[in-house]
Amino acid sequence: MSTFAVFGMTEAHAKQMAQRLKPKYLPKQQRWETQAEYEARAAEVAEKYLDSERAVQVSPLFDAPQFCDQFMDLARRAGRSRSLTIRRRETRVINEGKKQCRRTTWHEYP
Repeated sequence: MSTFAVFGMTEAHAKQMAQRLKPKYLPKQQRWETQAEYEARAAEVAEKYLDSERAVQVSPLFDAPQFCDQFMDLARRAGRSRSLTIRRRETRVINEGKKQCRRTTWHEYP
């Protein structure tokens, strides 16, 4: 079972998240933004993601922490990155009344 992943932020992941933005309609000018304006806005948003303190999962799930270390080395060589850490997944079964729910939490791996 895969229980380890790398959390943090890399430049590539920030750009990928920024590309999900939709083109904006500019009501004062009554037009859609141009491709150059969209790319500039996406670059600004990617920088904000890279500078923020939010940590997201940037790697797939791995079976052992040494694979996470290898992923972190590659991510550091590929471009800018910040606060890359290894976390392990824990799933708990919680009884809520008559129902049983599964709750997944991530914990720092030493």
